[in-house]
Amino acid sequence: MLNCSVDALVQLAKDIKPHGIETIGISSNSVITHPQDGPDKMAEDAHNFGYPFTYLYDESQEVARAYKAACTPEFYLADGNLKLFYHGQFDKSRPSNDVFVTGDDVRNAVDSLLKGEALLQPVHPSMGCGIKWHPAKQQYLTLLGRKTVVVNLDPANDSLPYECVIDISELVSLQEVQENLNLGPNGGLVYCLDYLDNNLDWLQEKLSLVQNDDASYVLFDLPGQVEIFTLHDSLRHIVDTITNKWDYRLAAVHLVDAHLCSDPAKYISALLLSLSTMLHLELPHVNLLSKIDLIEQYGKLQFNLDFYTEVQDLSYLVQAMGNDAFSKRYRKLSQGLCEVVEDYGLLNFTPLAIEDKESVQHVLSLIDKANGHVFAGLASGQNPYPAEFVYGAGLTASDTGNLVSKFEEKYVIKSVQERIPAT
Repeated sequence: MLNCSVDALVQLAKDIKPHGIETIGISSNSVITHPQDGPDKMAEDAHNFGYPFTYLYDESQEVARAYKAACTPEFYLADGNLKLFYHGQFDKSRPSNDVFVTGDDVRNAVDSLLKGEALLQPVHPSMGCGIKWHPAKQQYLTLLGRKTVVVNLDPANDSLPYECVIDISELVSLQEVQENLNLGPNGGLVYCLDYLDNNLDWLQEKLSLVQNDDASYVLFDLPGQVEIFTLHDSLRHIVDTITNKWDYRLAAVHLVDAHLCSDPAKYISALLLSLSTMLHLELPHVNLLSKIDLIEQYGKLQFNLDFYTEVQDLSYLVQAMGNDAFSKRYRKLSQGLCEVVEDYGLLNFTPLAIEDKESVQHVLSLIDKANGHVFAGLASGQNPYPAEFVYGAGLTASDTGNLVSKFEEKYVIKSVQERIPAT
């Protein structure tokens, strides 16, 4: 209860209890990002401050989302039929003003409820610190009962959307590198990765402090510069050390913006980047078309969605590039590049809509197969997947096909053309 007096809250709970109104406190802050807000500290606070009410922990944060809570604290008052009567601020006190903490807004709402009167006072929203949400990937893994460790290896990530346990900025500063060595953003980033490569004992020590048997997933957030994944040796050496010397089972998850599919030339470029990354890093790969809900934001698709996810019959794509001067001049080159992609036969994409639970679960299942997590519990008998899933390598082509069909129906306007062979 960060922005209201604990004493005033305790007194309010005591005052309304004789009127048959019970109080329940719920903490929804993430213990992943803020372990100091976890159940142990909650129990300590409840004892020290003498809470006269039940104090619960919303580990999954589903309760906070269901109630559309945004900050700490939020106050809800329900009638005898559990119908919401009041949702608003405790009172007008704020950390920045000198207003005495009384809880008057909640108290007035209680008085109106007990008298059977309509709520006449203006309702002001709660003000306080925002709820400490789980990062998106961590949140989903938490719902599945998995603990995660997030490692930021992007030195340009100076405004993290999550709380990481290990941050490369503790080892090397991109800004200082650029200033001292007179390097641009890309050159500075490459230098930082080289520096990490030469000081991997730092990363190993950090991982040894946070990794344990319960932390089944380590998420590495990497820079987005393509040369890191396709040309430069530092990241490849770092990956090789983590997998072959430290015995981590890694899988690379490569996200490509789905809207690139609406431009044949950009889609071919994305194919080449994905294939080059796979060959350079030599890791199990899960390639995703992310932001699938925005797939036609910059133009309409010329073929069905499965054409772009299955990465087959790319000769049709070359023909769809048009008859402008550039396309005509480089048509044979484009055709040759597409043939290279098809000859390797390694590429396919899975669509991802982060707000769609089925989509996220599908992607997680693919990653579990790629890094071997799906097989981890066979010896102990604690594997969360059915035996047929484990021994049959889990997801089938029809599972992905059903997801593709679902997203095509939901996000793709039906204006695709027939495939015409390239000439």
